[in-house]
Amino acid sequence: MKDAGPPPRRVIVTGLGVLFGSFALGAVALRGARGSRSAERTPDGQAIGAMLSRAIDKAYRDLPAGTKSSGHDISTVVAPLIPAGTPYDLAEEILWEAGFGFTWSRRTALKPIDENLKRCMTVAAKRVLVLWPAGYFRVSVTLAPNRLTSFDTVERTSASIQSEHWT
Repeated sequence: MKDAGPPPRRVIVTGLGVLFGSFALGAVALRGARGSRSAERTPDGQAIGAMLSRAIDKAYRDLPAGTKSSGHDISTVVAPLIPAGTPYDLAEEILWEAGFGFTWSRRTALKPIDENLKRCMTVAAKRVLVLWPAGYFRVSVTLAPNRLTSFDTVERTSASIQSEHWT
């Protein structure tokens, strides 16, 4: 049997084109989903969400190149933008505006929300493919509700980043 060798360049280019096209369609669909919630947006949530997104991108760029990390604590990057005492709905909006998806949140829960569910932490995740420096990262943020304020504000924010830089 003859060794096939590497795939032809055309196959690789076509595969990359399909991958990029599906990514672009997903981004358009996500933008449409965000646009449908435009009535819920506040200027504060949008502005802080954009700052959070930039801060996380900078945290990724500051990681050593050519490495794979299993998790770096970046709570010091996220906590100043979502400090303790932030209204819980605003904190979730900030994460939404920064491009996070939710495992569970009050924002996505059925309404009216059960009082017992208000005690649950919000878990949000964001995964990004980066062109320069080449690689990807995944950020997880957890918001803990404050029991002393009937779970209506954030008690603490924790965040970690997992990444891989390709060289």
